[in-house]
Amino acid sequence: MKVNKMKIYNLSHYDLDGFGCQLCVYEKFKNHNINFKNCGYKNIIYELNKISFNEYDLIIITDLNFDLNAQKHLYEKLKNFKGKFIYIDHHLYENKEYLDKIKNELNHKIIIDTSKSATLKTYEILKLDNNNLKNLCEIIDIYDVWREENPKFKLANLVNDYFWSISEDFREKMISQNYKFSQEDKEKIKYFKEYSKKYIENNLKNGIIIESPNLIISFDFKYTNHFKEYFNNPNILICNLKNNKFSLRLKEEDSNKRDIIIDWIKKNFYPETIGGHQLAIGFEFIKLEKNSLKIMLEGLVNILNDKPNDF
Repeated sequence: MKVNKMKIYNLSHYDLDGFGCQLCVYEKFKNHNINFKNCGYKNIIYELNKISFNEYDLIIITDLNFDLNAQKHLYEKLKNFKGKFIYIDHHLYENKEYLDKIKNELNHKIIIDTSKSATLKTYEILKLDNNNLKNLCEIIDIYDVWREENPKFKLANLVNDYFWSISEDFREKMISQNYKFSQEDKEKIKYFKEYSKKYIENNLKNGIIIESPNLIISFDFKYTNHFKEYFNNPNILICNLKNNKFSLRLKEEDSNKRDIIIDWIKKNFYPETIGGHQLAIGFEFIKLEKNSLKIMLEGLVNILNDKPNDF
């Protein structure tokens, strides 16, 4: 029996969770024509503008946190779209005005579940049945939602390291290996376990990683997912000064300070974008002066240590 092939477009985040979602989409629709694309939050509108919506029977967006402007842009793009649309995410939203409007349209689904990774949610929504893929999705979930209590947490960190070492090839590689790591892959994953501690120690000596009270500040994103082990469960701030991007991971006991931090950053530094998970905040600036960076770092340390900010 001949199956009519659908034309599918899947836009997803450029990280391990985003690629994990795409593995699930492939497993569900592997007999159809799928166009995969990954991007960061800043490029969402740019990527939406590149999609010829009515060329596709199904458009799936996964693991991308749309701010209100991007939501409105998506809403306008979908007005004349005749196919099916699915949006699966797990980030926190301040305002879902346009996503709620999209949700009310026939053939449009909006699924947001903050309790798990977008990968694991996509696996469940698509009702998949592949044990290898399920195991990989669970590993991705452990890392992306930061489930420190899970016995596989350290392994999940190493898998994330491995992903970034081959990110451009990760999706195709996992598909070709039926979502299992080869022996060669396992050897490379083991390498990250041995190398990460030496790398962190060296960057501490060179001032690329700084220990502040209740906060580790890193100006290098590599191996920061191992800081919790090395520094005994700290809060972590990753600073990418090249792109003015910052990522703050909060420990569980400081998660109640998340909204305070967001409000303080918005009020004083006017970020271009801000968002994230319950234990994570990502924020990005068009420009950030050195003096502003110093004030922001000192202010974050004060908030996390329950001290006032007097500047």
